[in-house]
Amino acid sequence: MRRFLIFTAFLAIFLMVCGCSKEYAVIPVYGKVYVSPSEPAAGQKFKVIIEVKEQGSGFYKGTYKVSITGKSTITKTKEVIDPIRSEIVLEDDAFALPQSGTYNISCSAILNASMSLPSGQITADPKITGSTFQVK
Repeated sequence: MRRFLIFTAFLAIFLMVCGCSKEYAVIPVYGKVYVSPSEPAAGQKFKVIIEVKEQGSGFYKGTYKVSITGKSTITKTKEVIDPIRSEIVLEDDAFALPQSGTYNISCSAILNASMSLPSGQITADPKITGSTFQVK
């Protein structure tokens, strides 16, 4: 009987320690932002793609601000549901540049979490590396 009580006590302590662990959102790790096709022609529509190195979890919406600068400039804000996919593709008819040349692309993100981060926040702003591309 004594062994049963000791076993039950250890089991109860184990369940309290393991059962009380709180789940937190995990911020995705992004790589660089690039365009597809890699060298669009002037006036050609293109996609903006954000490389996802680690998907993360606990986020339901992301707002991405894309800035393309060079001879012409485009700045667009896109809202994406499920921002923890393996690749973020921002498609829009507005992504087209009228002039050939070299352009820089940068992107920032604000992600909304369905559960808090360890810090208690419910939003995150992961870093995304910019890149350069050519328009023919």
